[in-house]
Amino acid sequence: MISLEQFIKTAEKIKTSEKDKCKKWLYKQIRMQLNKDTVTIKKNWKIHLASTGVSLINRDDNQPSRHLDCNHKIIKAINDIKECSDILENEIKRIEPDCSIDVKNLLKKIEENLKKNSRGIMAPSISINLFKKSWDEFLNGKADESIKEFKYPKIETLDIDGIIEELKKLSDSSHSLLNVLIKNESSIDDIRDLLKKYEYKEEDLPREDDIYSRCLGKYSARDEKITIYLNTIYDSAKIKGIDPIILFRKVLIHEMAHCLHHIGIDGDDKIWDDFGYKTYGKNTIEGLAQWYTYRYMYHFDKEIKNPVPMNLLVMLWFSNFQPAPYKHFKTWHKYNYENINRVLVEARKHQNLKEHTGSKFDAALKENYDNKKV
Repeated sequence: MISLEQFIKTAEKIKTSEKDKCKKWLYKQIRMQLNKDTVTIKKNWKIHLASTGVSLINRDDNQPSRHLDCNHKIIKAINDIKECSDILENEIKRIEPDCSIDVKNLLKKIEENLKKNSRGIMAPSISINLFKKSWDEFLNGKADESIKEFKYPKIETLDIDGIIEELKKLSDSSHSLLNVLIKNESSIDDIRDLLKKYEYKEEDLPREDDIYSRCLGKYSARDEKITIYLNTIYDSAKIKGIDPIILFRKVLIHEMAHCLHHIGIDGDDKIWDDFGYKTYGKNTIEGLAQWYTYRYMYHFDKEIKNPVPMNLLVMLWFSNFQPAPYKHFKTWHKYNYENINRVLVEARKHQNLKEHTGSKFDAALKENYDNKKV
């Protein structure tokens, strides 16, 4: 994995291009929701990448960081070769005929010891091979054949439940820092205290009224400003063994969706005044941002012709570790843009879905789907 310094430099370098790609895609998808051919924004997008030189993963570790990194690299290698252990064992015997080693058992013991020595930080490989296998089995149905470039189907037809169940097998490990970074019950004070440990400036910290802020990023409706916390993204990615650039992209599109839902001007030249804070629960607000994130990551992979949609799969896999509102979008995965747009237009225009749990919003989506209204 790249270093924190390298990640911050890369994120700063690609910030504009990533933002422009997100904005162009969001405009296209949400214009129907806003009842206009084109979408306008009340003000300019304000996106700030907050970063310091602090990582909390190894701060109190007596072992040098490179030792911990080596642990993760070896664990990654073990995960990559597990299915090839028989071939490895045969090669060892061919070179050393008198050597008798149970490779599977040996690899298992090495992996267990390294995980213990890593102070609970488990960063097993979210390897391309395992993702290929998951993608192939659940979508292509050709697990016994070589992987070929996948022909992307309509996203509504994906076996998302099957994919998620398979991805859960890659790692269900927990870590105390990650739990604090993403847990739902954290108060604003808890979030501020943790972000202070990363030595963020006071102006970067969420205020008490930033009730939907989390430690990876925030959209402040009061300031109409997005803040992306690069250090917490990096630590989260490193803990889970995933590409921090993909997680950065996920957080960016999520917060930009919040922003456009709020200050995108509708057909009556109005914004969503209270942004749902006084009317809708987290399942609706976070569900919408995650639904568009899910769609965007799929679109991103398709556009660059990824043989395996790593952005989509990492997004789905990471959501398993997030609080319930960030998983809620999964119940909407069969719904298309027209369905979401129709219900959201009504919600914004008439404020007729004022209900904390979001069950009425869900019911309206299901009614559209069941009755084939869109």
